[in-house]
Amino acid sequence: MKVAALFEEEPRRWGLRGDPHLWRALRLRLADEDLPGSVEEVMDLVRAAFGELAGTDLDSAPENSAPENSAPEQMVYREQYAHGGMSSGWISLGTWREQLIPLIAERAAAALAAAALAAGGPIEGARIVLTPLTVGDAEEMTGVLGGEQLYGFTGGRPPTAGELRTRYARQVAGRSADGREEWRNWIIRRAADGQAVGFVQATIAERAGEEVAEIAWVVGLAWQGNGYAGEAARALVGWLDARGVAAIQAHIHPGHTASAAVARSAGLVPAGQFEDGEQLWRRRRPD
Repeated sequence: MKVAALFEEEPRRWGLRGDPHLWRALRLRLADEDLPGSVEEVMDLVRAAFGELAGTDLDSAPENSAPENSAPEQMVYREQYAHGGMSSGWISLGTWREQLIPLIAERAAAALAAAALAAGGPIEGARIVLTPLTVGDAEEMTGVLGGEQLYGFTGGRPPTAGELRTRYARQVAGRSADGREEWRNWIIRRAADGQAVGFVQATIAERAGEEVAEIAWVVGLAWQGNGYAGEAARALVGWLDARGVAAIQAHIHPGHTASAAVARSAGLVPAGQFEDGEQLWRRRRPD
């Protein structure tokens, strides 16, 4: 797969008139570049190409920037992208920083998730890596899953290392005893240093002739508020999409606003149903 494939579907919204022309120029520039093995490497290529084609680094104030009422770091003019219209030739750096670059990173994560599905390896995100669960993860995860506050909405208590070893030994079997459910579990690790910060899981079963996945996620108290849960959930959804799972759902306590935000960021929406006091969130795979 080439990096240019990440640019095939154009965004529906742009900042200024020069943005779509720069997007297409990036697609052409990256047409011969093979997709690297990590999101970080992909984005290094994209940012380098952006700097070459836009004549400025996204993280620095450009020359030839917008005068008067526009912040210098938000707009830059490049004549080669001027094709008519009031903002013709202008590139919105703010839009690239806040929307387009993150969109490309998400697409890269989804593409790498599909590759991981085929290879059976880890699932790469922009800042995290989902590594398949092993029994040997129990000791490290005991610390991650500590703290009574973590169980305020789900119930239960912090597990001991022995309890986790027993639980993980059952989960790594990959299937329920009757074979009707497939169990997939991953540890969420920071890509930068490999630190475990939580876990995600998917229980996959056939319902009414199609595969449905029930997903869940937990991030330890010390690592909450950094966006790791949302990124992990989106990477998991990308992996399930690549596998061809028809529907993805999660059950969330109605008071758990942080978990609801994670679900929404992964494309799930409230289904209007409650089961055992929890709200059902659901997403169907795009056609």
